[in-house]
Parts: sequence; C-alpha cells; structure tokens
Amino acid sequence: MFVVFQPGDFAHVPQEDETLRKIISEEPHREHFTVVAVQNVCKDHITFLKERFKDWTRQLAYVDVVNNLDICIDMFVCN
Repeated sequence: MFVVFQPGDFAHVPQEDETLRKIISEEPHREHFTVVAVQNVCKDHITFLKERFKDWTRQLAYVDVVNNLDICIDMFVCN
C-alpha cells in the first residue's frame, strides 16, 4: 500500500526525532522542498563529516551548478 503524506505532515516520524520533525514542518512554507536525511552514522564517520564538511559539501554543490538547483546543506548531530 502506498501512503501519500501532505506537505509538512510528520505524523510518520517518531516523536523523539525532533530535528527531522522540525525540518519537515518547514515544507509548506517553501516553493520547492527536498530533504535527504542520513541517520545512524557511526561515530568515526561523523568525525569525518565534521572535519571535511567543506569538501563533501562542495562536491554536493556541484549538482547545484549542473541542474541549476538552490541547494542548502546543514548538518545536525543528535545524541
């Protein structure tokens, strides 16, 4: 069964995942909205992502140039 959620509907996200719920709640206020959430990243990889943030975000931004997208990259680390 395929479920369709309305913009801003975070009912399917667990209550303890406050950061993701907040991000989803912003959807109705934007003309275009796509979020990629990567969860359960091991600590070693989080260290890499923090230390090399500028490098890997530059690589992602290349997609912006090719496809003329408005891209914003934020990193949230929750315990």
